[in-house]
Amino acid sequence: MASTSALRASDADRDRTVSALGHHHAVGRLSLDELNDRVDAAYRAVTQADLERLVADLPAGAAVEPKPVGQPATVPAAGCGTSGQRWRAWLVTAVVCLVVWAATSLGSGQVLYFWPMWVIGPWGLALMGAARPRTDGAASLMIGWKPVADRVKTRG
Repeated sequence: MASTSALRASDADRDRTVSALGHHHAVGRLSLDELNDRVDAAYRAVTQADLERLVADLPAGAAVEPKPVGQPATVPAAGCGTSGQRWRAWLVTAVVCLVVWAATSLGSGQVLYFWPMWVIGPWGLALMGAARPRTDGAASLMIGWKPVADRVKTRG
């Protein structure tokens, strides 16, 4: 039976070697040019011996250790700020739309179709619906809100 060094290398073997080389570069054992040369050679390697030669002068057991991942950032349930912030965003957008509509109407010399109503109207209605929690058990328009019946503790 052939020794393990004479066995053909797999893609997974090459990837492990490249990962180890990247780790050695990250800690300062390899320059960027050395890393590039060795990575190229790793992807051209045919046998395990070819891969072993690439890491022979580097400390053994210095495999890439996964770093602990912190907790992901939490997003508030509503996801889009307080009610006041949502209304301010609506107001700014409404003013911009109205200014653009007025400027284009003045520039054309005639009153153009009032398209801002399609931006201002539905958004404003959605904000009004979100400001008033539903009491009939149906889902609220605002993400994260529960019907009032779910939030009020029963007395008993």
